Amino acid sequence: MAVKPTLHLDLGLASLGLGVAASLAGAWFPARAASYLDPILALHNIESRQRESALGWRRATLGAVLLLASLLLIQFSPSGVGMVFQFSYAALMLLGLTVLLPMLVHWAARAIRPAMDWAGGSEGALAVDAMVQSPRRSAATVGALMVGLMFVYSTAAYIQSYKHMIDRWTAQMLNADLVVSTSALLRSTSYHFSEDLGIRIAALPEVRRTDNVRFAIVPYRGDTAGVSAMDMENFLARSSGAILGGYKSSANDPLSRGDGVLVSKNFAARWSYKAGGWVHLDTPTGPLDRPILGIVEDYRSDKGSIFMDRALYKRMWKDNAVDFIDVTLKPGQSSVDVKHEIERLTAGSEHALIYTNVEFKQWIDSLVDQFFLLNYMQLVVAVIVAVVGIANTLIISVSERGREFGVVRAIGGYRAQIQKTVLLEAFSISVVGVIVGAIAALFNIQFLSRTVSTVLAGYDVPYYFPWALILETFPAVVAVSLLSGLIPARRAMRSPVIEAIGYE
Repeated sequence: MAVKPTLHLDLGLASLGLGVAASLAGAWFPARAASYLDPILALHNIESRQRESALGWRRATLGAVLLLASLLLIQFSPSGVGMVFQFSYAALMLLGLTVLLPMLVHWAARAIRPAMDWAGGSEGALAVDAMVQSPRRSAATVGALMVGLMFVYSTAAYIQSYKHMIDRWTAQMLNADLVVSTSALLRSTSYHFSEDLGIRIAALPEVRRTDNVRFAIVPYRGDTAGVSAMDMENFLARSSGAILGGYKSSANDPLSRGDGVLVSKNFAARWSYKAGGWVHLDTPTGPLDRPILGIVEDYRSDKGSIFMDRALYKRMWKDNAVDFIDVTLKPGQSSVDVKHEIERLTAGSEHALIYTNVEFKQWIDSLVDQFFLLNYMQLVVAVIVAVVGIANTLIISVSERGREFGVVRAIGGYRAQIQKTVLLEAFSISVVGVIVGAIAALFNIQFLSRTVSTVLAGYDVPYYFPWALILETFPAVVAVSLLSGLIPARRAMRSPVIEAIGYE
């Protein structure tokens, strides 16, 4: 369904204010440095060519403290402190990395210098020396590349972690051969099946067992929670490894009798429950108190879910409606053929959506991909910003190193060598950017997998670092960096020698 675009004036003004504040903050340091220039040295172009200090111990300490503080807050801060406060952890992390960036650029450049000297000759050494001598100038470009690659690597890692988690959930909890549902979301507030449909499907010769499941949203402690009611004996027989925490070996009988419940991970995280705690529910027939016998992975409700035996639910809520039916087939039966039989059985009498296990998992994967589509678009924007930054920094580098290139030409250097030097500097920036981007991704993945997941969904996502992706994207990053360096390289190559060294 199409959604009409809406302009939120408050968000627009907030974005404008943040943009102006960021621009002023970014201009403060170079403005302060310009105010301290020695006018005599600046007129002779000496001040601007003085070697930069990579980083003093005070700034190193500040960067390390900011980074450590963000990691401690990400790891140990409770989920209930508020979204704005929790998302400030990322700001602390980025600020710490930014403070440390010149030092990281300096170390990374020195680390790759022997390889650049061996592979690129004297031009390769000159290209890396330009970064070593001007780490703060290079840090501006590497910083843009770092942020772009950090988003690429960490978002891709988060998506892969999320998909692995969903795959594990569907394998453990949604492992019926067929699912017959009233809606694509496995629940509906207006339409339900009767228990008779499950009996009719169970009568098919290919069917071994059917399980009627009711998924209802109920009030819970001033909020809501999901209740999933099913035949616990059949569920545990089909999903024996689903219980992640609790009394795995002794929970079956109490669960089947309705003497205990299971809760999802996000429910346990949301309300700080552990196995052994008690859940209190207000039902139409009176209060219901049951011990938590285990914790399972389930993501059907962002508020969390409580799993109980269907007989207990029917008794307490006086509700025998069915939202979906899990169908288990006899060995050797085709799920596709049985799906067609159920479609003929329900045609004209039921509004039923029927999925094979493979189709249902593919549908869930498509939902995950749609959810992360906006993130992919943001990654493209981040990479474009990084590319523009590389080109801009190389143009500045060429302008500042005019005398250097002029001297090289004056002593017999070729134009092609000048062009090669600038392109190798672009290559060096891309290599250092990948290294620093991977380091930044290490921290940002922790933020995404713990803080963001807890705030938005109520559960942690397993940590996954995309080593393969870094290796796969490295050639593309290098290619884009070299393309960005073409214009500055041609500009340096065509610079007249007399103009370059004339002021001396």
